[in-house]
Amino acid sequence: MSSGEKWIFNVVHKNNDISRNTGLGGRGRGDADSQSHNIRLNFGCNFNLGNNITTGPIAGVRYAMGDVDPYSERGGGRAALDYDGTDFESMVSLLGWQATHVRATTWGRLVSQVRLAWEHEYMPENGTVAASLQTSPLHW
Repeated sequence: MSSGEKWIFNVVHKNNDISRNTGLGGRGRGDADSQSHNIRLNFGCNFNLGNNITTGPIAGVRYAMGDVDPYSERGGGRAALDYDGTDFESMVSLLGWQATHVRATTWGRLVSQVRLAWEHEYMPENGTVAASLQTSPLHW
Protein backbone atom coordinates (compact mmCIF):
# COMPACT_ATOMS: atom_id res chain seq x y z
CA MET A 1 0.00 0.00 0.00
CA SER A 2 1.20 3.49 -0.78
CA SER A 3 -0.42 6.84 -0.18
CA GLY A 4 0.28 10.28 -1.44
CA GLU A 5 -0.88 13.75 -2.03
CA LYS A 6 -0.43 15.99 -5.01
CA TRP A 7 -1.13 19.68 -5.42
CA ILE A 8 -1.16 21.80 -8.54
CA PHE A 9 -1.40 25.58 -9.01
CA ASN A 10 -1.68 27.24 -12.39
CA VAL A 11 -2.60 30.53 -14.01
CA VAL A 12 -4.22 30.49 -17.44
CA HIS A 13 -4.63 33.42 -19.83
CA LYS A 14 -6.56 32.72 -23.03
CA ASN A 15 -7.78 34.59 -26.06
CA ASN A 16 -11.06 32.85 -26.85
CA ASP A 17 -12.28 32.83 -30.45
CA ILE A 18 -16.05 32.41 -30.15
CA SER A 19 -18.50 31.49 -32.90
CA ARG A 20 -22.22 30.74 -32.56
CA ASN A 21 -25.09 30.03 -34.92
CA THR A 22 -27.57 32.92 -34.47
CA GLY A 23 -30.55 30.85 -35.60
CA LEU A 24 -31.29 33.46 -38.31
CA GLY A 25 -28.86 32.18 -40.92
CA GLY A 26 -25.77 34.00 -39.67
CA ARG A 27 -22.83 33.39 -37.38
CA GLY A 28 -21.90 35.70 -34.55
CA ARG A 29 -18.14 35.82 -33.93
CA GLY A 30 -16.16 37.47 -31.18
CA ASP A 31 -12.93 37.50 -29.21
CA ALA A 32 -12.79 37.59 -25.42
CA ASP A 33 -9.75 37.40 -23.18
CA SER A 34 -10.09 35.32 -20.05
CA GLN A 35 -7.90 34.57 -17.09
CA SER A 36 -8.16 32.01 -14.31
CA HIS A 37 -6.20 31.05 -11.21
CA ASN A 38 -6.58 27.42 -10.17
CA ILE A 39 -5.40 25.31 -7.28
CA ARG A 40 -6.03 21.60 -6.86
CA LEU A 41 -5.20 19.29 -3.98
CA ASN A 42 -5.57 15.52 -4.43
CA PHE A 43 -5.18 12.67 -1.98
CA GLY A 44 -5.20 8.95 -2.58
CA CYS A 45 -4.20 5.55 -1.34
CA ASN A 46 -3.03 2.77 -3.66
CA PHE A 47 -3.33 -0.97 -3.06
CA ASN A 48 -1.18 -3.19 -5.26
CA LEU A 49 -3.28 -6.23 -6.28
CA GLY A 50 -0.52 -7.90 -8.28
CA ASN A 51 -0.44 -8.49 -12.05
CA ASN A 52 0.49 -4.79 -12.45
CA ILE A 53 -2.91 -3.67 -11.11
CA THR A 54 -3.19 -0.89 -8.53
CA THR A 55 -6.47 0.40 -7.07
CA GLY A 56 -7.64 2.68 -4.29
CA PRO A 57 -9.73 5.61 -3.08
CA ILE A 58 -9.20 9.19 -4.24
CA ALA A 59 -10.33 12.50 -2.75
CA GLY A 60 -9.63 16.07 -3.64
CA VAL A 61 -10.64 19.69 -3.72
CA ARG A 62 -10.14 22.34 -6.39
CA TYR A 63 -10.69 26.07 -6.37
CA ALA A 64 -10.77 28.39 -9.37
CA MET A 65 -11.35 32.09 -9.79
CA GLY A 66 -11.11 34.27 -12.84
CA ASP A 67 -12.75 36.61 -15.29
CA VAL A 68 -13.91 36.87 -18.89
CA ASP A 69 -13.65 40.27 -20.62
CA PRO A 70 -16.67 41.83 -22.34
CA TYR A 71 -16.93 41.53 -26.12
CA SER A 72 -19.19 42.35 -29.07
CA GLU A 73 -20.08 39.90 -31.80
CA ARG A 74 -19.34 40.60 -35.44
CA GLY A 75 -21.18 39.12 -38.39
CA GLY A 76 -24.32 38.13 -36.50
CA GLY A 77 -26.57 40.50 -38.44
CA ARG A 78 -29.73 41.49 -36.57
CA ALA A 79 -29.03 38.78 -33.97
CA ALA A 80 -25.56 40.02 -32.97
CA LEU A 81 -25.03 40.29 -29.21
CA ASP A 82 -22.91 42.34 -26.82
CA TYR A 83 -21.69 40.39 -23.79
CA ASP A 84 -20.88 41.83 -20.39
CA GLY A 85 -17.67 40.71 -18.76
CA THR A 86 -18.01 38.42 -15.79
CA ASP A 87 -16.08 37.13 -12.80
CA PHE A 88 -16.36 33.56 -11.59
CA GLU A 89 -15.42 31.36 -8.65
CA SER A 90 -15.69 27.62 -8.23
CA MET A 91 -15.00 25.24 -5.36
CA VAL A 92 -15.39 21.52 -6.05
CA SER A 93 -14.75 18.48 -3.88
CA LEU A 94 -14.46 14.96 -5.22
CA LEU A 95 -14.57 11.50 -3.73
CA GLY A 96 -14.05 8.35 -5.75
CA TRP A 97 -12.09 5.27 -6.69
CA GLN A 98 -9.41 4.57 -9.29
CA ALA A 99 -7.79 1.53 -10.85
CA THR A 100 -4.61 1.36 -12.93
CA HIS A 101 -3.06 -1.38 -15.05
CA VAL A 102 0.51 -1.10 -16.38
CA ARG A 103 1.72 -3.24 -19.27
CA ALA A 104 5.29 -3.28 -20.54
CA THR A 105 5.77 -3.27 -24.31
CA THR A 106 8.83 -3.23 -26.54
CA TRP A 107 8.42 0.53 -27.12
CA GLY A 108 7.55 1.58 -23.54
CA ARG A 109 4.89 1.18 -20.88
CA LEU A 110 1.17 1.27 -21.60
CA VAL A 111 -0.84 2.63 -18.66
CA SER A 112 -4.63 2.14 -18.58
CA GLN A 113 -6.54 4.01 -15.92
CA VAL A 114 -10.17 4.21 -14.82
CA ARG A 115 -11.50 6.80 -12.37
CA LEU A 116 -15.01 7.12 -11.01
CA ALA A 117 -15.76 10.07 -8.76
CA TRP A 118 -18.63 12.05 -7.30
CA GLU A 119 -18.03 15.80 -7.55
CA HIS A 120 -19.87 18.50 -5.62
CA GLU A 121 -19.86 22.18 -6.68
CA TYR A 122 -20.15 24.54 -3.72
CA MET A 123 -20.72 27.71 -5.80
CA PRO A 124 -23.27 26.67 -8.48
CA GLU A 125 -24.84 30.12 -8.95
CA ASN A 126 -21.54 31.76 -9.83
CA GLY A 127 -20.43 33.20 -13.18
CA THR A 128 -23.64 34.57 -14.71
CA VAL A 129 -23.18 36.09 -18.17
CA ALA A 130 -25.40 38.95 -19.40
CA ALA A 131 -25.92 39.74 -23.08
CA SER A 132 -27.97 42.27 -25.01
CA LEU A 133 -29.11 42.41 -28.61
CA GLN A 134 -27.06 45.06 -30.47
CA THR A 135 -30.08 46.15 -32.55
CA SER A 136 -32.42 46.50 -29.57
CA PRO A 137 -33.67 50.00 -28.65
CA LEU A 138 -33.09 48.94 -25.04
CA HIS A 139 -29.42 48.15 -25.69
CA TRP A 140 -27.21 49.37 -22.80
